[in-house]
Order: sequence, then structure tokens, then C-alpha cells
Amino acid sequence: MSRFSDYWASQCGNPRGIVGHLVTWAMNRTNKVMYNGIIENMRQSRV
Repeated sequence: MSRFSDYWASQCGNPRGIVGHLVTWAMNRTNKVMYNGIIENMRQSRV
């Protein structure tokens, strides 16, 4: 892997600094869609 890939992977596993804040923000936005889908599926399965 390249240095950039290694750095990016480390930020995803242990976000830190300014880049870490950006990575955390992006991951939260992306995961929110997935979590909302999971919650909706759980609500529908109760019926």
C-alpha cells in the first residue's frame, strides 16, 4: 500500500486531528443512512 492509503486507513480506525474530524463527520453521515434503514426494517418486522 502507499503511504496515503496507510494514513487514510489509520484515520478510519483511529481518527485524530483535523483529518480525523473530517473522517468522523463523513463516516457519521454515511452510517446514518444505514442505521435509518436498519431501524425501518426493525419497525416493519414488528407488524
